[in-house]
Amino acid sequence: MKRLLFFLMALVLTLCGAMPSFADDGLTGKDLVDSYLAKGGLFRIYGARGSYTNRVIVENSSNQLVVQSRRTSSVNLSEIWIVEKSGTAFTLRNANTGRYVQNQTAESTPHSTGDAAAKFYIKYS
Repeated sequence: MKRLLFFLMALVLTLCGAMPSFADDGLTGKDLVDSYLAKGGLFRIYGARGSYTNRVIVENSSNQLVVQSRRTSSVNLSEIWIVEKSGTAFTLRNANTGRYVQNQTAESTPHSTGDAAAKFYIKYS
């Protein structure tokens, strides 16, 4: 879980579709991200560091998370993740399959999805 936590901390969460306007509330940076996360919703998850910058995370047909070179479509649901608050943590579910991101079992094991909801802690960095 620790490896996946670091993986998720390195991601930038980007809300899909039209973003509600928080400009009137004066929210920016961490406050804006915390507000989005608290409300949950549909997100695209992008890599934020190194060679993964601006590459979208998708679920492939083998139920594994892979980094795709770019968005393929505005309606490709395998690129969309449902973020739901669960106590002090969050669950990440693929909008196409309904499967949840799982804890990584070993550093050399690809991240995968499954039927049970694993909980993750996400923070702004």
